Amino acid sequence: MRPFAPGPDGTILLHLTAEECRLLRDLARQLPVVLTGAEADPAVDRLLPTAYPDDADAAAEFRAFTRSGLVERKLTNAGRVAATLPDESGTTELTPEDAQAWLRTLTDLRLVLATRLGIEEDGDDGAPDELLRAVYDWLAYLQDCLLAVLEGTP
Repeated sequence: MRPFAPGPDGTILLHLTAEECRLLRDLARQLPVVLTGAEADPAVDRLLPTAYPDDADAAAEFRAFTRSGLVERKLTNAGRVAATLPDESGTTELTPEDAQAWLRTLTDLRLVLATRLGIEEDGDDGAPDELLRAVYDWLAYLQDCLLAVLEGTP
């Protein structure tokens, strides 16, 4: 069974196993730790890239005005993902707003894992960490399935 399916009235049905729910809940709860942790973390640089890499002053000014709002939106999205996961395996409905939060959080989680694995672009193998790579690939699968439902593609 695919994890996402069209639901009634524009909703999206989410179906995951209990183990998948626990893993996603744990990952969504770890994202705030990364976002509010050390700024020297390369994952933070991937999540909050420099807007003006060739102009340090403009980049610092842009960051001063936008960083807290961007971090807050990412924290809100991760919280929404954790809140919309079923407690155990089963099916739950996601609103279109929930689905957007899911897409954004899946992207953020994949960016963190890509950084940890040393993946810079498509085709990179990254570090030989089979577990992290499996989670990274599974998150890509979830994201692809959700996009297919949102786009109405089978």
